Amino acid sequence: MTPESSAYHQDENLTKLAQLAQGVFRLSSPEKNWMFYGSEHPKEKIFNFYQIFSQLRTNFSQKNASFLDCGSGNGLATLIANLAGFEKVYGIEKNYQLFLEAQKNLSCCQEKNLIKNGNIYFFNASYYQLVNHHEDVVASCLRDLNNFYEQDGIFYSSSPLEYAQALLEEKNRSLRKMVENYLFPPDSNKNLKNSSLLRSGQLTADFVYIYPADLFFSRVFLPQIAKLLKKEASLGILSPADDKSEIEKDLLQKKGEIKLSAKPASLVLSIFQKR
Repeated sequence: MTPESSAYHQDENLTKLAQLAQGVFRLSSPEKNWMFYGSEHPKEKIFNFYQIFSQLRTNFSQKNASFLDCGSGNGLATLIANLAGFEKVYGIEKNYQLFLEAQKNLSCCQEKNLIKNGNIYFFNASYYQLVNHHEDVVASCLRDLNNFYEQDGIFYSSSPLEYAQALLEEKNRSLRKMVENYLFPPDSNKNLKNSSLLRSGQLTADFVYIYPADLFFSRVFLPQIAKLLKKEASLGILSPADDKSEIEKDLLQKKGEIKLSAKPASLVLSIFQKR
């Protein structure tokens, strides 16, 4: 295939993929309360992400580079990464309905020959299941939740428990149990830590992409994922341009950022590399 015909083939694939993106899945579960940015993949941005992921792929000299989407939703970013040249791609999504939507989109792309030959894996799991020391993570989240309550929830909730119940639309669990089940759902895939994603306690992915979708991301998950990255792996965080999340500067070096204009807010993809 000539460069010209290859480029045409990719554009044709992306046009079809953009068609699939028209009906981006909307959460109907109680978890919708934690999804505070809205969809990061409106139809008109599909091509932008393809160009970004293609450029990121050129940063890796190895023959086979891998991509991990933490919180993969309906799988669009993962599928775009495959089209952009990543030979092995993974998506982790704990919402079962979104996971099913990702599987449906994958099957549709396979039927229409939209995706490249390669390995594509979706896990119905929480990305918190990647981290070590679960008890410490739960304790950190409980402290964060209490801080959120004191800063904001105290004005309309009588206790941290009532505050959490309102956020999660849960009434029958203790505060700790609600947080535990949010971080580590009992019915999610238990094989995540035994998959090829982890080796000797480190992530095997060359590039990890995250569009944060929970209150605990900055203070709890981000420090953990920084520790899990292998040396010289890259981390991409998509967030509002005015986001002030603190980054593990001892572990991560900022390599640049790519600005996007997307509703409901201007978004920035910040790129970091493990030191």
